[in-house]
Amino acid sequence: MQTGVSGYLLKNVPEEELIEAVHTVYGGSDYISKEMVPHLVDGFVNRHEEGKSGYLSLRERELEVLSLIARGYGNKEIGEKLFISVKTVESYRAKIMNKLGLRTRAELVEYALKKKLLQ
Repeated sequence: MQTGVSGYLLKNVPEEELIEAVHTVYGGSDYISKEMVPHLVDGFVNRHEEGKSGYLSLRERELEVLSLIARGYGNKEIGEKLFISVKTVESYRAKIMNKLGLRTRAELVEYALKKKLLQ
């Protein structure tokens, strides 16, 4: 659903459910196969638990720095944009990497892209 789909059905659903799903999505609502609900709940719970140590644990300024790093800005440019020193940018980057369990700038960029933090 995060990727923009409006519905999800298992391939072996009865014809009646397929028709209901098409009508529901055509009417502007989302549709999820009833058999998928337990899996979605598990996924939500797992993402929530991950979020406690993931990007949801980042402070607003850390998210700003992460976003700028992911957009390709260097430490000096980030410092100028946010009116902070290069050392402070480096400190934020280190805190972000520590919180997210990442080791390189490339991993930061990849993480930001996967979590859609650039939009």
